Amino acid sequence: MKVKKVKSLINFIESNDEHWHPIHHWVFRGVPNANFGLRPTLGRHRIQKPDWILNREMCLLEDFKRRAANLLEKNPSGDLEWLCVARHYGLATRLLDWTQNALVALYFAAHSDIESDFAVYCMFGGTHLGADCSDMQLEDIQKRDDEVLFFPRWTSPRLISQSAVFLLCSKPWEDFNGSDDYTVEKYVFPAACRKKLRYQLRMLDITSAVVWADLQGLAQDINDLYFYIDRERFPLPPPDAKMKQILREFKKQLGQNAPSKRRGSR
Repeated sequence: MKVKKVKSLINFIESNDEHWHPIHHWVFRGVPNANFGLRPTLGRHRIQKPDWILNREMCLLEDFKRRAANLLEKNPSGDLEWLCVARHYGLATRLLDWTQNALVALYFAAHSDIESDFAVYCMFGGTHLGADCSDMQLEDIQKRDDEVLFFPRWTSPRLISQSAVFLLCSKPWEDFNGSDDYTVEKYVFPAACRKKLRYQLRMLDITSAVVWADLQGLAQDINDLYFYIDRERFPLPPPDAKMKQILREFKKQLGQNAPSKRRGSR
């Protein structure tokens, strides 16, 4: 895996010029700590026995389907689509969240208020599954021995706002580091630029309200606006000699135009 160090938003955008194509998409994943690997949530439990994890996967999905059915406007067509919905609401699955929007990935990497370097992974290639595979059942998913990108139907506001794509991991208990089919690159940002990047992303309207596209995201966005953004102050560069001269002339002019005080007046 190729690792690149970048220090600014412009640097990141320029480095990714070659990674955008209207049809043949690179996809992006942001992580708040650069040390985080590409392992899905299902495989992050302290118990790393494959049979135990596969059994728990079945239990997790069945319980989610049973309890979430009345909360959805339309039920997913099959287990693969159920996994996508469940992952977007926090259920541990074998899916890794990716996005077709590099700035959305950067939002997820930079938004956490922690002191660590952070990173955005970029990936291209491999086999893609389309929406016609949405009805794939978990039993068949567990039999797959390859990693594959799945482009789901965008059936919820979050999937749409995050330009969602998922990597279906055949061994969720292992980190994914790329393969013969997939090229993976990693862009690492220093912790010192985290706050400035968050400020710049807000200038581009990449905010919680936009990324999450629901009331939870809206509330977080308002919290950020009133309790966080006012604390961000980035000093301007010191004025050069010409600017200093302009400031002196301006102050002198202000002094000349100021009304004079009349002696004895109260």
